[in-house]
Amino acid sequence: MTEPVTAVLLAMLWRDALIRIHERARRGLALKEWGLKTRTTPLDPESSLAADDAGFLTDYASDWVSGSVLFPIMNATDNLAAAAELIEWRPQSSNSHVAALLTLCRTAAESSARTIWLLSETDRAIRRSRCVRFEASELDNQRGFQKSERDWFDAHPELTQGKDYTDFLEHVRVFHQRVRLLQKGLKATPKTSVPGSSEVVGVAAEWVTKHRPAHDPEPYGDHFVEVATRFYRVGSGFVHGCKWAFDYVQTGELETFRMAAEGLGVAVGLAECAVALYEAQAQRHGAPTGRRRFYPDALEPTVKEWSSLYV
Repeated sequence: MTEPVTAVLLAMLWRDALIRIHERARRGLALKEWGLKTRTTPLDPESSLAADDAGFLTDYASDWVSGSVLFPIMNATDNLAAAAELIEWRPQSSNSHVAALLTLCRTAAESSARTIWLLSETDRAIRRSRCVRFEASELDNQRGFQKSERDWFDAHPELTQGKDYTDFLEHVRVFHQRVRLLQKGLKATPKTSVPGSSEVVGVAAEWVTKHRPAHDPEPYGDHFVEVATRFYRVGSGFVHGCKWAFDYVQTGELETFRMAAEGLGVAVGLAECAVALYEAQAQRHGAPTGRRRFYPDALEPTVKEWSSLYV
């Protein structure tokens, strides 16, 4: 192949990757409003999620299930909005910031996958169990944070007379209250295992592959699980500062753009599915919803199709 032909081919590949990056970034940014406003939008009283919450561990919160499943996808939409802004700024910065971009995508993919895993089971008892056990799995991390806080106050006893220390004690009190409620929830729900961070993306991708979203079924074919887990692993390399991950983006700008396009494809795809799955269970089935719709209109066919799974 002659050099001019090679140059033209590379230019076409470069342009294709860049187009995919911007298109996927726009789709991710379109979820921003939903992520910011959905928490203040009441569930339909006749919805599946409202029934999940009803009478379940209400001593602590009235939205144990819906609240547990919502935060991960809110976190994902914020990361995708930041990724879109980073991409939009590239012409000014002349820097692809690939490590930051892939870190944002990896975080969004994992958070979206968590919501999908929590909500995807059709058995209400299992959905409740997953929420309880997921929150229980986080307790040691919070204990570690509280230890750091306590060590700080022990090293600075003069601070124990101030508001910060009072706030710390209140956090500890609420934490122990939640532990007691979780213990109650563990006894009241069937046992189920909680997938780890490196596993949940594959679990969610497998569910989406089996229930292809009506709004965009093509990307979720037989290889989506492998694509999603592959990206998650290299994305994790950037999150943890592992040198090996750099092997896959140092061969030139084209490979960097391809990796970014793949990461955005996985992260935005899982986020759209998580939003649709949440709305499918937050809205009443078979009748017009009373919820304000902050998600893109393109997701509506998937919301309607998946809602029938939770009747």
